[in-house]
Amino acid sequence: MDPSIIARLHELFASPKLIEEIKNSIFQVAQYGSGNELITRFKIGLLVRFPFSRLIDADRIDTAGAKNLRAARRARKNTSGELGRTSDLCNHGAIT
Repeated sequence: MDPSIIARLHELFASPKLIEEIKNSIFQVAQYGSGNELITRFKIGLLVRFPFSRLIDADRIDTAGAKNLRAARRARKNTSGELGRTSDLCNHGAIT
């Protein structure tokens, strides 16, 4: 991963502002809940689950991108190898 992204993540996770915003969001869900504790807990669970879901999606996209990059490199390598063999055949008079 890009070092600047990692540095920014560390900066955000260490930020008291981020922690305060999360606490405020949870407080708002609890304060303006339906009065039903089960529903309030469910909403807080969704609030907590959402960032983790985004992280998992980002990881999957990153992994897929890496796999596609490796596949593209292999395809490029294989293609250049095949072109090399074809040119060898031309140079040796096998293909005119």
